[in-house]
Amino acid sequence: NGLAKLPGQLLLLLLALLLLLSLFVALPIIVKISSHPISFSFCFPLNMATINQIVVLVVVIMVAIGDCLPNGLAKLPGLGWNSDYCANCSQTSILSGRSALGGFENEEFIKHIALYMATVPQPTAGGKTLRDLGFKYVNMDSKWDLQDRDSEGNLQPDPSKWPSGFDNIIAFVHNLSLGFGVYGDRGNLDCGGFPGAQGHEVQDAKFFAEHKIDWYKEDSCHAPGDQPSAIAAYARMRDALNATGYPIWFALCGWEPWYASNPLGGNKLANSARVGPDTGQGWGAVMTNIMNGLSVYNYSGSTDQGGFWLDGSLMLTPNYLNEKSSDWSKIITKERHRSQFNAWCMLAMNILLTGNFSALNGYVMETWTNEELLAVNQDPLGKAAFLIGPNISVLSEGDHARAMVAECGGEPQLQQWQYNAPLAGFLVNKASSACLNVQACGTNIIYDSCHTTGPACGGGGNGHFPNEEFNFTSQGQMISLLSKPGNEKCVTLSGDFLELQDCEVPVPSSQKWSYSKSDGTLKDNIGHCVTASSPTPSPSSNGNIIFGRKLINSSFAIMFLNNKPDETTMICDRDCLNRLGLSKNIMYTVRNLWTHDNIANIQGDSSLNATLAPNGTSVVFKLTPQ
Repeated sequence: NGLAKLPGQLLLLLLALLLLLSLFVALPIIVKISSHPISFSFCFPLNMATINQIVVLVVVIMVAIGDCLPNGLAKLPGLGWNSDYCANCSQTSILSGRSALGGFENEEFIKHIALYMATVPQPTAGGKTLRDLGFKYVNMDSKWDLQDRDSEGNLQPDPSKWPSGFDNIIAFVHNLSLGFGVYGDRGNLDCGGFPGAQGHEVQDAKFFAEHKIDWYKEDSCHAPGDQPSAIAAYARMRDALNATGYPIWFALCGWEPWYASNPLGGNKLANSARVGPDTGQGWGAVMTNIMNGLSVYNYSGSTDQGGFWLDGSLMLTPNYLNEKSSDWSKIITKERHRSQFNAWCMLAMNILLTGNFSALNGYVMETWTNEELLAVNQDPLGKAAFLIGPNISVLSEGDHARAMVAECGGEPQLQQWQYNAPLAGFLVNKASSACLNVQACGTNIIYDSCHTTGPACGGGGNGHFPNEEFNFTSQGQMISLLSKPGNEKCVTLSGDFLELQDCEVPVPSSQKWSYSKSDGTLKDNIGHCVTASSPTPSPSSNGNIIFGRKLINSSFAIMFLNNKPDETTMICDRDCLNRLGLSKNIMYTVRNLWTHDNIANIQGDSSLNATLAPNGTSVVFKLTPQ
């Protein structure tokens, strides 16, 4: 169950104890403090400065123990069911024949959901159950408890919803090899007006551990929205959960991408974090979660001590909101329903299903039980998808991504450049094999294939390609060999993009560059790295995007999403494939993960096309090296 490894905090504790023990090692160490060494009759002379240094180091280690969530959970994104958005939840229970009272508000219905997950074979998954496919958690949203705490401040499960006893239903779920989850809030109330955890973090964590709760979702209503306050509140619950010794998936629900990117957030704070609004608001909210996820994709992943994953809110069923809204930007069609599932698989997000499984149609269950897409979500490499295609309908063969800078470290393999290769003055990206190139010897600097033969613009050719050749000066300027005497051209930062402009004296900050031979980075004056990557489109429900994900065994997955109102042919050209990391000389088998057919063979330096219906239709391909 992923919990067998020695918890990281225990290893740190042992290290701290060893350091304290070193105070008493019987070795002849002489330390002077002025002229008055402090002697221990059982040990050796020590000065106070040395003692203080050791104590400070121990304290730092002990602080580090509380500054992470090494509970052994979340080695892969979480799969399960949530009681919110519960469509068709008044259907007859397959357990007792009695009618459920309204979704999760009746323990019989929870038994029905758990039994379905554990025992009902899915025809589109070869007879496997949802549990067989990895769906483990049965999670309660708001209103599982009473609106008041007891006289001692404890949470109280609502006895009208759990007439056989709260622990009995949890045991029932556990006996089916499933996990049980509950909901709370970091504020004084949750979003439904029920008790929040503020001021009760330790008490509530003990309650969860005593009742063997496996998943705790903590919302962010009725609480301050600034980052320091929010991070501190979630950290208090993290520490309280850690202290119980019982492994509980901590799913914070703060609705913002900075919960992943904050230096004190991410895997230091929780097992997963909501990065956008409730998807119950409709398709626009789904798209916001997708775009927010793409902006912080590199913060998710797994370690030996556990993992951290993005959470994009709950899965929606077709026609959700259709009767409540005539706003096309909100309506969930069959195509958008499937596109949400595709995107959550690509972005390595938690997948929490909704509704009454036995009352949902076959299209929905076929979507949620696609083994090939679930394998992408659960890929052991643990790398989430990132944007590889710009926010345009079609990329023509002549289009190339403009060279740009980004924060160093986000995608390090796309920030490593080799200078003077393949020819003198060239700068080639080690991951994409693309060279910096002054497009058509004009102004824009782009990523393009390295041209080392044939004619060239700017009077080049015969081994000379001035639009790809650059020299560095001692003042940090990066001069293009397109320069003419008295009219030198320098690489200049314009916004986030690289352009060729007249060299200036004195040298402005926009023309100062540094190349590191040791790590291959090319940095601007403020330390941002030239990155072989496309700019991120703004969150929109009417733009087209292409994003890709690296998989185990040097495979890849690519998703095309068409949000235009018309049928569109989208092209992931060679630059797009290079940004994903395909090797240009390797042949890949392309498989459509919905038709389950191998449809083509392509090389890494070619292109991949998809013609898609309008308004939120998508497709996912897997590329496997031959």
